[in-house]
Amino acid sequence: MTNLLLTLKRTALGAALIAASSSALASITITYEVIGQPEGEAHAHTPGWQTRTVEEENLQSILSELRSDPTIGRIEIPVTVTPIRPYSEESVYPSVHAADARSSAVVNDPELGQQKVWRSVSEHAGSMSTEQAIELYDRTKTMNLGLVDGGFVETNDMSYVAGANLSSRGSGRGAEFRENILNPTCTDRHGTLVGHLPAAKSNNGIGMAGIANADVYAARVFDCGGTASSTDIADAVKWLGGYTVDGVPDIPEPVDVINMSLSGASACPGYLQDALNKVRARGIVVLAAAGNDNRDTESVFPANCDGVITVGANDFEGAEASFSNYGKEVDVYAPGVSVFSMRGTNSYVKVSGTSFSAPIAAAHALLIKAVEPSADEHTIIQLMQASLNPITAGRRETIDNFGILDSLKLARAIQSDSYSARPLTHALLHEDRTNTLAYTQPGTGLDLCNLYEVDTTKIGVERPDGYVYKAMSVPLGQDFLVANGTEVSQSRGTRLLLDGLTSDTHQYGLAVCAEVTGECTSDILINLNAEQAQTDAFCP
Repeated sequence: MTNLLLTLKRTALGAALIAASSSALASITITYEVIGQPEGEAHAHTPGWQTRTVEEENLQSILSELRSDPTIGRIEIPVTVTPIRPYSEESVYPSVHAADARSSAVVNDPELGQQKVWRSVSEHAGSMSTEQAIELYDRTKTMNLGLVDGGFVETNDMSYVAGANLSSRGSGRGAEFRENILNPTCTDRHGTLVGHLPAAKSNNGIGMAGIANADVYAARVFDCGGTASSTDIADAVKWLGGYTVDGVPDIPEPVDVINMSLSGASACPGYLQDALNKVRARGIVVLAAAGNDNRDTESVFPANCDGVITVGANDFEGAEASFSNYGKEVDVYAPGVSVFSMRGTNSYVKVSGTSFSAPIAAAHALLIKAVEPSADEHTIIQLMQASLNPITAGRRETIDNFGILDSLKLARAIQSDSYSARPLTHALLHEDRTNTLAYTQPGTGLDLCNLYEVDTTKIGVERPDGYVYKAMSVPLGQDFLVANGTEVSQSRGTRLLLDGLTSDTHQYGLAVCAEVTGECTSDILINLNAEQAQTDAFCP
């Protein structure tokens, strides 16, 4: 086993070492996973992912030392990452809204006529009917949106509640994140373009309209040249999740949703996946752009990382965008061709790319979490995939099960008392079912007032042969992990009974675990949203 592990380590490092050697850096950051402890040395290593910066001339000796240590698992050298640059960008500055004026009873933003995302699908098959939907959403609550990006500047239509420069390149990390201050000659505005789509102030008589009511938290990871390190990106994810990160002040409060319009060409780095798992355990939902390379997302991160919602691009005719990455990792499509956005005060462009599809979907994730704060990626994917319009043309073999997010369908779904994605309901809610009737028979000993049922078919997670569904409770305030859970029910079938919920003190989740070994397919529980399901409607 040790020899196999060391072989895997060396193989995984090969391509990364070539890239690192060609970059001519004076120092290199290594990440490695501690998987055990040496005998007799209980505190030799802290379990989990660790980072270490070494001088390039010492790299080989340090790698040799780590490879020979049986307590060390995977070893990785950070991957260089780029933002997903617009596939195309067309300036519409100065504003031309007067030529395309559009009155609205909902918002008074003068550039609304340019925003086809808001138009009805009856006008454009690839639009989202956002204007019709917006009054159905509860936008009274301000949500927190985190952007892992670069090129952030203030405009008169969007501001940042907080931000930090987490790039280890250039002048290094710090509290200042605005590109025009860090580097006044830099013209990159990628994060600014991304941020206005979900979070521009709406109904303020200025500029464009954002889809959600959101405060923006900017995590700058890209230098002006448009490159970043995968370790900086992982640290940005943790910072947005409320974890302390070296070199930057703590975030005032964790965000609700994180958008990542960036990509690197490899499997998901272990250090990044660990960061994603940490924030997911705190109930934060992460969305990632699929990428603009017309390739399968299985080889592109973070689109291929576990637990992220991956977003592809469509045009306003309803077809899959020719540049959009595709594949089984893509969960939903959103407009990404000639999307209207803002790159500065009174400076507007139409941009194309999955970079702009992802924040449009992220805005809708915020709208869902405004109604159901504990909604995780499983709940949100189920809701989104139940609210799609078909793609009119594209790679049919890869997209038959998916389509374009419809804002109006989604709004109606989450306003329903029993929307399709909710897996936990009272057991007597469906009284026509035979097994429900069985619960009411004398002698069952069941507390019918507090008897709930999990329908796993509404989660969309498969149970392999030899595995069971396990429902677990986790005390409020603890990370939502299998390790923190207490099993309350299990079943090989599609339904589980939960007797006696206490959602005022506990949160409830579902895991898929091997029946013999108990090993689960994910460390993060699937949220059952018990506080939304609990009711006294069936009590005497």
